[in-house]
Amino acid sequence: MLFHRLYVALVVIWVWAAQVHGHTLAHEQSHPTPTTLEEVEARLLEYRATGDDGIIRSIDEFFAGQVASTPEALLLRAWHAQAMHRFARAIEVLEPLLSSDHAHPWLLTANLQRVMGHHSRSHEACRRVAATRPLLGRACILLNASQQGDSVAVIELQKLEALLVMMQSQRGLGTEDQAWLASVLADGYWGNDDLEQALKWSSRAFMLNPTVVHEAAYAERLLEVHAPLAVLDLIDAEAQAPALVVLRLRALQQAGRLKHAQAMVARVDRQFRHDIEHEDYLHAREMVWFYLDILPRPEIAKRLAAQNWLLQKELEDRRLLNRVQALR
Repeated sequence: MLFHRLYVALVVIWVWAAQVHGHTLAHEQSHPTPTTLEEVEARLLEYRATGDDGIIRSIDEFFAGQVASTPEALLLRAWHAQAMHRFARAIEVLEPLLSSDHAHPWLLTANLQRVMGHHSRSHEACRRVAATRPLLGRACILLNASQQGDSVAVIELQKLEALLVMMQSQRGLGTEDQAWLASVLADGYWGNDDLEQALKWSSRAFMLNPTVVHEAAYAERLLEVHAPLAVLDLIDAEAQAPALVVLRLRALQQAGRLKHAQAMVARVDRQFRHDIEHEDYLHAREMVWFYLDILPRPEIAKRLAAQNWLLQKELEDRRLLNRVQALR
């Protein structure tokens, strides 16, 4: 049971990472080092809900003294490497698991390869997923297309939607798989400029699985349709995950209320400058947004966007890079 739950949890984590050598943008809590894989899994679930970097540190300490190579341990090691943006290392750790009949390690591999910009390898991994889990494999292939900036045929999205609804009615999918599929639909509809459907499925992904990842994706789309008040309702003022903190600041700016959050702007600026000084770029994407829109520093934003592109090459990263390259 633990083995299956970990597969699903690892796959649906959008590769947004904790800043292991820095701090969260709110109060960071201290956590004792876990002593079992079950405790590590529990911490993983807590981290996904809160974005508390102290949790990642405690897991890091666990692995420093743990050499087991059981499937469970390998999955958690892969997750930790992913959280550190060590995507190639995560793929390497997963390698022994790819000979099993489980689709999820191939699905995680496909996601990792896509983030690294290796789309042909990602597509091949998606095909391996489809061999045993056709619905997940089809979604994986569609996600690859939308993340390359290609528009996905509406009929394909409608087929995926119908299959998801059918599987939900038959209770043939776990909640986390359902949420991931909903997020794939949101990406596809967004790429086709069907904003209403994209928002519907992004909201559903968050409702099905209210993690920081799904919350941030939904908030991003609300900002794109100029609904900052909805973002402020969605993201609590006490949020500590960097992705959520920066999204809330962007919403305040869009709503004309940023002047009331200057203390937080200064705090984020101090933390990000500390990270840059220590060459810690695990939150480079959030840093770029911050120095583009919240506290404009074009030269800093350009350097960070280039650094971020070295780490991850998703569609948002490409668009950020194009945006800063257009700056004078």
